[in-house]
Amino acid sequence: MKTWLEKWNPEDEAYWNSDGSKIAWRTLIITTITLTLSFASWFMMSVIAVKLPGLGFSFSKDQLFWLTAIPGLAAGLLRIIHTFLLPIFGTRHIVSFATAIKLIPVIGIGFAIMNVNTPFWVFAVLAFTTGFGGGDFSSYMPSTSLFFPQRLKGTALGIQAGIGNFGVSLAQFVTPLVISVGIFGASTVFTSIDPKETITVFKNSSVQKQKEVFASLDTEVQARILSNVKKNIVDSVSTAVNSQDNSVIFSSLPLKAKAKAIANANPKLAEKVLNDLSPENSAVKNKPIYLQSAAFWFAPFLILMAFVSWFYLRSIPMKASVKEQLDIFSNKHTWYCTITYVMTFGTFAGLSAAFPLMIKFLYGDFPNAPDPLVYAFYRSS
Repeated sequence: MKTWLEKWNPEDEAYWNSDGSKIAWRTLIITTITLTLSFASWFMMSVIAVKLPGLGFSFSKDQLFWLTAIPGLAAGLLRIIHTFLLPIFGTRHIVSFATAIKLIPVIGIGFAIMNVNTPFWVFAVLAFTTGFGGGDFSSYMPSTSLFFPQRLKGTALGIQAGIGNFGVSLAQFVTPLVISVGIFGASTVFTSIDPKETITVFKNSSVQKQKEVFASLDTEVQARILSNVKKNIVDSVSTAVNSQDNSVIFSSLPLKAKAKAIANANPKLAEKVLNDLSPENSAVKNKPIYLQSAAFWFAPFLILMAFVSWFYLRSIPMKASVKEQLDIFSNKHTWYCTITYVMTFGTFAGLSAAFPLMIKFLYGDFPNAPDPLVYAFYRSS
């Protein structure tokens, strides 16, 4: 099966009507579907990171936000690389390989989620590989423009970019649905803490009991919990009780401050504290979920589209050397456009990735707090 088209002249109306149109629109359909999957897999970490603490992963807030930021940084780097690939490999090879290689983050993250002892650096590396999906844009769009005559280039690129960007919402919209379905592997108990009921637990337990439970925790864990309380409150309480003992300070905090500190702690840690205070409490909510499904569900679609791309796409020969392409870096307009792009698409992508975590950490300790994954897709719609 030939990769390269021997003849391609979309501006020739007779050729366009006989062969060109059919090839061009077929290429646009296939590459748009694969680009949508690219964007969806690129943003899957933004929705997965929200649920990791509830499974028992002891990542800090900073680490969770880094997991959502790394894919964007990776995509920015990979887009530069993708810029030079089209003249060398052509549409067929690039799209087929780029679609297949996204199985690395999809399968890797799926298995990483299933082991609560997976270290942060592994997640960070896998988050970088999700950038494969963001890097595709710089080769897909120029490729598409080659297949259409001047009068249709804008339409074709608008369709591809518009529908492709829908992949961001797709990842954030589908995840709440698929994590209840076991695609592969056993379910995991997801723990969440009800802030309102947490206050009730502390209200109904003695200060002495609270002191004993807090004292049983490691010093490092105690410090992490107290870091959830404003420093001026901790300092004033420490001065009032004339003690630097963490358990004394914690038990002497105002009721709402204690409850908030626990509600904002790692859910598994909060579960232990609350169950020790009141074994029959209503603050701890446990339910089985299949978070790995948020990654695994992409796999069959990626495999299918990799085969479809290989068998149905063709490549248009181009004459452009890497040296010629490097000339763009000396053009001042390249940098002006780059700055503008960072402020437009960069804002869209960056805030869309961080939005679920922002909902969780800004509103998570409110009574009846919203589920971040229910509303996350609105930001990227």
